[in-house]
Amino acid sequence: METVDDAGREFLQGGIDYLNLFVKSIEAYHEEFSRLAANEENIARRHDLNRVAQAMAALGERAPETFFEAVQLVHLYTLCGFYCNAFGRFDDLFGPFLVRDLENGTLTEEEAVRLLISYWQLLDERFANSRLTIGGEGRNHPEAADVFCRVALEATRRYYTEGLREIRYPRAQGSLTPQVALRLTKQTPQALRDQALDVLKAGATFPLLYNDEVNIPAVANAFRISEEDAKQYTFFDCGEYIIHAKSIGTPSCIIFLP
Repeated sequence: METVDDAGREFLQGGIDYLNLFVKSIEAYHEEFSRLAANEENIARRHDLNRVAQAMAALGERAPETFFEAVQLVHLYTLCGFYCNAFGRFDDLFGPFLVRDLENGTLTEEEAVRLLISYWQLLDERFANSRLTIGGEGRNHPEAADVFCRVALEATRRYYTEGLREIRYPRAQGSLTPQVALRLTKQTPQALRDQALDVLKAGATFPLLYNDEVNIPAVANAFRISEEDAKQYTFFDCGEYIIHAKSIGTPSCIIFLP
């Protein structure tokens, strides 16, 4: 068995300490949302607050089981963890939760669209120029992920074309977030291609469109990695290419000289 040196142990302990702090943050959010719900007179608003409080109570004990819980967990993690410029492959992450809820009847597609619109608003408030990626090769759950793509494209259309976008957080002033990037392959369903073009035709800036047939070999060549690893390309901040779950930040390591 491979041994871990002192530096490795410190790194692993730091990860454990962070996760323990994150669980405490979840518990604090549970207490706060429970308090807000108890003091809320509007019935519909009280219901929403209680729903979040219940999700926080569950997430403090176990992994997410529903699409709603998964969205809460990811958003809270990015808030507590770091200033996030790259959200990675959202469709592969959220797709299985979404499909399970749609199939068992606990969520409708319209409810999922409205939830993502609210999520897009939260991302816009907190994270400037952040990108999320949908579509493309290399996904673990392509069919479920494509269902999420459909919902995400509709949320993006409404968000950017129906006046739903509101910026209330100073750091995000002037940004357009989330910057949705759709990776296209020969296997991309024609319905998704048509939907993406309809969203752009409606006047939305996004989705940005990327061709996997060109980009995968280009990323493999530029990063000197295998094409299998290059299938996990996604984007950071202004659009720099990074590898999902493997890159640690922007590859634009340049020196600015006068």
